[in-house]
Parts: sequence; C-alpha cells; structure tokens
Amino acid sequence: MEVALPGVQSAHSNFPNLISVAEDIDYDTSYHDFLQLLNRYEGGIFYCNYASDIYRKKALAFSDPAIRIDSCSEGMRVLTRGNIGAVLYHDFFGPILQDLSAHDPSCGVPLQSFLNGLLRCSVSDSLSNSDLLGLYGAFGFDIALDVHRIAKLKPRSTRHRDAVLYFPTTFLEFDPASRSARRVSFLLAEDRQTTAEKVYIHRLDSSAKSSRRGGSVPFSPLTDHTDSVARVKEHIGKGDVFEIVMSKRFSRPLTEFPSAIFERICRKRPAPYSFFVNLGSSEYLLATSPEMLVRVRAEQVEARPIAGSIARGKTAVEDEANVRTLLNSDKIRAELMMCCDVARNDLSKVCTPDSVALRANRQIELYSNVIHTVDYITGTLAPGYTSVDALFAHMWSVALTGAPKAKALELIERYEPVPRNWYGGAVGYVRLNGEIDTGIPIAMMHIIDGTSHIQAGSSITWDSVPSEEVAEANNKISFFADDAPNPSQVRSGKRKATVLLIDFDDSFTYLTAGLLSQLVDDVEVLNYRDAIDALNRFSGDALVLSAGPGHPAEYPFDEILKYCEVERVPTLGICLGFQGIVQHFGGIVGRLSEPVHGKHAELRLKTPTSLYRGVSGCPRVGRYHSLCASIGSFPPDLHVTATTDDEIIMSVEHQSLPIYGVQYHPESIMSAYGNIGHTIVKNFIDIAFQDEVPPT
Repeated sequence: MEVALPGVQSAHSNFPNLISVAEDIDYDTSYHDFLQLLNRYEGGIFYCNYASDIYRKKALAFSDPAIRIDSCSEGMRVLTRGNIGAVLYHDFFGPILQDLSAHDPSCGVPLQSFLNGLLRCSVSDSLSNSDLLGLYGAFGFDIALDVHRIAKLKPRSTRHRDAVLYFPTTFLEFDPASRSARRVSFLLAEDRQTTAEKVYIHRLDSSAKSSRRGGSVPFSPLTDHTDSVARVKEHIGKGDVFEIVMSKRFSRPLTEFPSAIFERICRKRPAPYSFFVNLGSSEYLLATSPEMLVRVRAEQVEARPIAGSIARGKTAVEDEANVRTLLNSDKIRAELMMCCDVARNDLSKVCTPDSVALRANRQIELYSNVIHTVDYITGTLAPGYTSVDALFAHMWSVALTGAPKAKALELIERYEPVPRNWYGGAVGYVRLNGEIDTGIPIAMMHIIDGTSHIQAGSSITWDSVPSEEVAEANNKISFFADDAPNPSQVRSGKRKATVLLIDFDDSFTYLTAGLLSQLVDDVEVLNYRDAIDALNRFSGDALVLSAGPGHPAEYPFDEILKYCEVERVPTLGICLGFQGIVQHFGGIVGRLSEPVHGKHAELRLKTPTSLYRGVSGCPRVGRYHSLCASIGSFPPDLHVTATTDDEIIMSVEHQSLPIYGVQYHPESIMSAYGNIGHTIVKNFIDIAFQDEVPPT
C-alpha cells in the first residue's frame, strides 16, 4: 500500500501491541547469506569493523522492512508491507503524518518535525529488545539546503529523494568478537502467524543482478576538480568563505554484485561506519566511513569532526613520518580548528552552554590507506531539545561543506556540476528511545541503474594547491579499485646465491642478515676473528662487512679487502665496514665534530651508481657513527656517490672493482622510509649476481 502525503505534523498516535522473538543463528552463514539477499531486497547493514576507545566491532542488519518512508522537499511517501506494515501505519505513522498546513516552520523542516513526533511515542516497557525499534536509512545532502534555505540551482531527477528511512521489524545482530549472531523479530501480538521467514520470500528485485563484462572497468572522473578548486579560492580571497569542500565524482559501469564490492571494501578499509543499503528502485549505497556525524545516547551528544588526511606509508617508519607531516601542517591544523569551532557552535544550538566541550584534540586515527586527525566534542541536550534537533543542528558536517556553512552550501550548489545526492549527508538510525547514531558517507559508492558513482572531496583553504587537493580526492577513492597486490608487499624471488656477512661485534648484524635473507638463499654470519681463515675456503657470491665499535685500524680490514681485490668479490661495507674500505684504499678516517647516533640524514646523491638504481630525490637513512671519512684527502680509487647537506661522505664505490661502502645503516628502521634500505641492499645483490662492474 502506498500513501502519498504533502507534508507532516506530529499528532496523537498509539504504538501497536507487539511482541519480540529472539533466536541464535549461525554467524558466518547468516552474514554472507544476508549480504546476498541485499542484492535483491530492500534493507541494509550497518557494520562497525573498527575498534577504538569509543567504537566496538558489531553489525546490525535488516531486510524487507515493514515501512519505507521517502522524503523530498515536496512531501513524503510511505510504503507499507504486509499486515504488520499496515497496522503500524494505521496506529502509529499515519496519525503523525497529517498534513503540511498545520506545520510550523519554526519547528524546522517537515522531516525534522516528523522525526520528533516519533520520539514522543510510548513503547511498552515490557517489550523486550524495544531499544532496536526506529528508522534506519540515509539522509541526503539536499536536506541541509532546505534547513539553511539555499536555492537549488540545478535540476533534480524525478526519482530524487532527500531521505529514505526504513522501520524494520526483523533484525540480525552480529558480534565479530565472539562470532555469535541472533535474529530479533517483532510480531503483532494478535497475529502470531506473521513469521520472520516472510521477510525473505517476497518483493524480489532482480535489477541488481551483475552485468559482469569480464574484467574491471576504471572509474572515469565526471568533474574537473582542479577548476572547481581554483574558482572557490577566489571566494576565499573575497572573504565569502574561509574554507569549502569541493568534491569530485567518478563513474563506471557496475560489473559485479554490490555485496561483493561491500565485502571487498570492508576487508581493505575497516571503519566504524561501514554500510550497505539497498534503497529500492535499483539504487544502492556502499561506504566504509571513518567519520561520525552525530551520536546521541542518554542526552549526551557527540561529534567527531575529521580534517586532514595523508596516505599510509608502506612501513611503520613511513607512517610515523606521515603523522609528523600531518601534525606539522599549518593548513591542516587550521582546517581542524575550524571544524572544531563549527561543531561546537552546532552543538551549542541545542546543548546547555556549559556542557559543550572539546574532549580530544588532533587525535591520530590510522586506517588502511589514510591517516586522519580528529577532534572529539560532546555536549548535553538542553531542556526542550531532542536528539533529532541535535542531528538537524549539525547538518551537514563542516568537514564535507565548509564555513561559514550556509555560504559554503550555496557555493557547492553553484559550482559542483551535479547535485551531491547522498554524498556528504548521513547514514544511520533514529530510534524511538531517542538514540541516534549517524556516519558521514565519505568516499561513498552510489549505484543507480547499473552505474557506479563514487564521490570524494578535499577541504579548500587559501593555502590550498589545486593539484594536491585533486591528489587527496583521488587517494580517498583508491580502496574502491579492484583487488590487486600491494606493491610494497611484492617481493621478487630470492637469488640462488651465498653471501658471507662478517660481523665486527655489532649490535645490528642480524638485522643485516635478515635483510639479506629476503634476497638470497644462503647467508653465513662469521665473526671477523675467524674471517681470514674462512676466506681461503670462501666460494660464495658476495661479501658484506658489518658495522661495529671503534676505529677500522683496530680490525683486519686490509687482509679482508686485499682478498676481495684479488678475487674481485662484490663487497658492501656498512658504517665501520665503509670506514675500513676508505682506510684500505688510502683515505683518512677521523672524528666527527659531533657524534650522530640514532638520527636521520637526507642523502645528496652525487654521481650515478648502480647502488642507487631506482632511488631519486633525497632518500632518508639512519646514522650511528662518531667517525667519518675525510673529504679533504680522499683516495683517487674511490668515487663519492652520496653526502649529507654538510658534505659528510655517506657512500662510495671503487672505480674499477665491485666494492661499495655506505656510512649509514640500511638495516635500520630509520632507513625503511620509502624502502630505501631494502632497495640499496637489493641493488648490491643484483650487482653481485650479475657480476656487474660499475661505470667509470
């Protein structure tokens, strides 16, 4: 049954007499079967698969609900299903949905009044699991235009909806920690024949069937994001706004089931607000979002604005460097402070003034492909305000709009070439007990009529560089790409080679051995005291001289390196080993003016060398040394291939022999940034294996 209504106003209603039935179900089977059902039936799953101090892993799902409410600026449409849907409409929703003529604009837009009307209902305390009852679904971006009275300049589709909200009567709850699950069904007390199984056997919608064409299709951008960034910067310069978020849309044909996409993005990017919603009429929403919009529990309002993002590194060291870049950015600091102040202002509209507080500032949150900085703001609802009022006061997050918010919304409507639809709105629930939990659809996939659309954006300030903002938007959609091996995890096969690693009583020798073991079949570690005798029996492919304490004159470097010269053994000296090479060929090793231990250095590459093949820019490496090679009396047989900014020699190579030395430590975690340490050692192994003599 469909009921078309021009508008809404709260009225007296009675919640029908229901009973609830709960039963345990198999976790894995039920979860995967349910995702398959969402390809065909209306419903959704809200999945938090990211744990933190405020998030717990859990999932809540529903399908083929009893009531669907479509809202647009012209009014609302209610679709009821089955006997329970008809009763719910007659007893409960119908009386609340009266007519627009009695609507008081001071109470907000009609949807806000309608939702507040739901909160005034009374559900029997004896109804178990009643805390689940409420409306679940999606709130579109256009609601904020209505709230702020912004004119819509672009035409909307005849199918456009501002909100799609479902009232489910059957839920599936999943607990990933315990791998347990249960089904909770609400039934009419006078109609016990209505069973949970009915939800799965009607209203088939075959429009979601895969149109697989064999292989993936790349996303094509539909908007010129660079041009949008440049245009809105003019408004920033004029003082119209001080920040605005411009988004970019990508599209491609749908080539697989929506459920398969959802499972993949959940694996690739766990997030607190992952969702997959079938909105009916061949329309779906999928996202894994890190950002809460508003959460309200027991009069406590929470918001967690995010501003600033940077790509994850390939290693923990790169992550640490990227975190420092994020925290040291004046632009990102300004963005987040603006988001914080606007969120505090939004909460102050409905919360007691003394309760609005910043609980955490510039927290770091790590996700699979990005790092974010986050603020955490709370407040307590003031008398006369509801959780729904808190939701509408915060429409929409400044992190997806800009500030001042109304002007930013106006410019988004003017300059973005197509309406945002669901992007930047909210997905979540409003429960009858007043509890609200909503996440922001960031980097969301919107599927409609067999086409996948992805939208992502970046915050534009006066300091923004258009090309960097385009790169940020592109990075945010990267996890929607089809599965592919991570280049940082791909390792070439090991060389069938043997490397002798001579240990000079160093504390990092076995880190070097571990690095070599990734590249060759056999690594033999031998203390320098036994090295001379061992070299007479050596039949391997390469030699590595470790770091160690003291001065190279204290060790038998001349004997070892004389052997390497005669036998043309590819040799790599590290730190002390580097100093031994310099000394052996006639150089001087002296003291640094100040020791450098456990610190980074950026290399300045000097002359071409096979050792730095594939390395560009100013690679960062780790240093532990008090001695250095003197550049004033350097031996003619050696080339300097890299130095520091202050001309401390960092690496050398022999002019005619495959002998190399590095003052820094490639095995150090400090040399992991950009995989530099691994790359340099791999290049050395390639030289040894191929018997490549460096160019003169």
